[in-house]
Amino acid sequence: MGALEGLLVLSKVRQCWALTIRSSGPLRRAAVLSSQALGFHLETLMARKSLTIAALFGSDACLGAILPFARTAGAVHVIFVANVLIWTFFVFAWYRFDSEDRGFPRRWFLNAMIISMSAFAFPYYLFRTRGFARGILGSSLALGIFVGSAAVGITAAILSALIRGA
Repeated sequence: MGALEGLLVLSKVRQCWALTIRSSGPLRRAAVLSSQALGFHLETLMARKSLTIAALFGSDACLGAILPFARTAGAVHVIFVANVLIWTFFVFAWYRFDSEDRGFPRRWFLNAMIISMSAFAFPYYLFRTRGFARGILGSSLALGIFVGSAAVGITAAILSALIRGA
């Protein structure tokens, strides 16, 4: 698939998502049917947790792309603080969506721990809701997602610097 074909497919996905999100009733069913005819299953693609992970990758790409344009150390620090806040937001959003899907009661203490100490509280939550074996798998997957997201941000920063000519 060429770059132009890839852009056309992404454009069709975006159009289907926009139509589906804004519609209800027969129009929504028609949008879902038309998206399935294109080969996309929007109900699966639009899962809240999946979109949260995709948004994490997208935000890292955007922050990585603007990093080479930071002229001062203060601007770089602002970008890094924004990145930490965005990661915290998306980790908490994923935790919230997952706990709602599983019917797991969210307590204020665990909420605070997910926000303040995600590296420890998130694996605890995964072990608590999934058991030992699936907790290890979930923690490994989460670590892979975070490393991949950071790699996307670093790659975007490198590409942005190369395009800029720095």
